[in-house]
Amino acid sequence: MPTHDHENGTEHTVDLLCQLVQLEYDTMAAYRAAIGRVDSTDARAELALFFDHHEATAKALASCIDRYGGAARSGTDLDQAWNRGRVALADLADDHSLLEALAHLEDDIHTAYERAQSDLRAVGDPPLASAVESALAAEEFHREWLRHAS
Repeated sequence: MPTHDHENGTEHTVDLLCQLVQLEYDTMAAYRAAIGRVDSTDARAELALFFDHHEATAKALASCIDRYGGAARSGTDLDQAWNRGRVALADLADDHSLLEALAHLEDDIHTAYERAQSDLRAVGDPPLASAVESALAAEEFHREWLRHAS
């Protein structure tokens, strides 16, 4: 039977991963809203790719949550995030503004993953470490592209 400290550590890990999954849902919502509004075909294609990256990250993190005995957020949370994403980008009038808003969002996500990486380092879970490292690399790529595109 796990010790109380182990249970608290596992609970903290699951909570942190659930927060990251929700962040991914929120980000996917913003990308979905932006894809529907951006005029540039090239930008739309790139944003769709970034959406796919965030979706893959959410799935990888959900798999880690499952291994720890937790439950990843439901599709209802994703539906709510999509509604928030539409509202958040509703006032942005042009491609430049949309891409700039996404760049700021990616900055925030990158910061969240850096903090999570630091918190999760002690867990010693290679698949989890790999998922977080992949997310950070994708965020860096997204941020760089968005900075140059906006």
